[in-house]
Amino acid sequence: MDAVKDSLLLAVMAVEGLKGRTRIQLEARFRLDRIERSCVIDANTVVGDSIARIFTRFLAKEFGEQAFKVKRADSSIETSSSDEDHEISTTCSHRQADAS
Repeated sequence: MDAVKDSLLLAVMAVEGLKGRTRIQLEARFRLDRIERSCVIDANTVVGDSIARIFTRFLAKEFGEQAFKVKRADSSIETSSSDEDHEISTTCSHRQADAS
């Protein structure tokens, strides 16, 4: 999962370069769950959609298209900075064992 986390953070940094740090802080909502081996990204904003697209491309390049799946989710992301629920539109579950 460390490689998945690194890919997610790299995707966030890439979008930060395009959209700016303030928009990342305001609009980016994501959660990486090591136990469930999943990553949930709120793709309801331009920032979130961009993170999801870049992240999934990184995963495809590193692990292959068959190593993960992307699906819409009906749940919400819990964040520590806000009590508001955020609708999730993209879930990425990494299904390949780490190569470490």
